[in-house]
Amino acid sequence: WSSCGDSLETARNRNCSFDLISFAWQTPECYDTELVSEFASWNNWTFYADDKFTSPVSQEIAIQGNRTPLFVKWDYHIVHCTFMWRQMHRAYERGWIDSHLGNYSHTLHCQHMILMDSSAAEHAITVARVIYPQCTKMG
Repeated sequence: WSSCGDSLETARNRNCSFDLISFAWQTPECYDTELVSEFASWNNWTFYADDKFTSPVSQEIAIQGNRTPLFVKWDYHIVHCTFMWRQMHRAYERGWIDSHLGNYSHTLHCQHMILMDSSAAEHAITVARVIYPQCTKMG
């Protein structure tokens, strides 16, 4: 398969894994087990069911990949961006990249987030929506 489809059921049937870094269902070729594990252990991330951050959702629930949208705070977003850059480099080494990771607009978005004024960042709300990107062989 070049993708995990467009639903949780299809993703599971295609032996895909949920990537907590990108909030994406990934095919085995594009899933980076080592990096996803490192990201998950970086912090016990708290997600929220609402944009006011009043209804917490544990990382254990979020990693199941069936809750969308969820909301995260700025610190998650910054770590997400740095891990995505690492993931991109590792994807080039492996020869497989997903369409979200390879999208230049996401790189620009991450640059903007990291360079954002810290006072504005405290109030930034990030929406994490489950996605189903394409996985493509490079070269």
